[in-house]
Amino acid sequence: MSNTTTTPAVSDGAAPTAEPGKTFTQEELNSIIAERLARQQGKLEGDIAQREQELAQKEFLFNAKAALTAKGLPAELMDALNTANDEAFNKSLDIVERVITDKMKQAQPSGFVVTAGQSGGGRTQNTDDFMRGAMGL
Repeated sequence: MSNTTTTPAVSDGAAPTAEPGKTFTQEELNSIIAERLARQQGKLEGDIAQREQELAQKEFLFNAKAALTAKGLPAELMDALNTANDEAFNKSLDIVERVITDKMKQAQPSGFVVTAGQSGGGRTQNTDDFMRGAMGL
């Protein structure tokens, strides 16, 4: 029993052509099939890697928007922040948060101490002294 098989000739990636008398050994057929399977597997692995990367990017953006919302910042800031990677995003988020906090502190009138939860409408001794001084009392 011979290890040869008579099949039509096969060109690279094309349908078999009708060349009469072309024979392939079992090893040649196995090699042809192995090459085709390897090419197909390579394509599939490339597709899977690309999809995983896209999914990771979407997950990162979702988590970044959640971080903005958790800090009380609008999601529209995503366009202004560096979203190249986690470290760059966290650094730019910290900078924006620090700037906003500093501006909010500067916006409060000086001479007044705002405290929460005290009776008297949040007035303290500093506020009373300021008002007495302004009235000349």
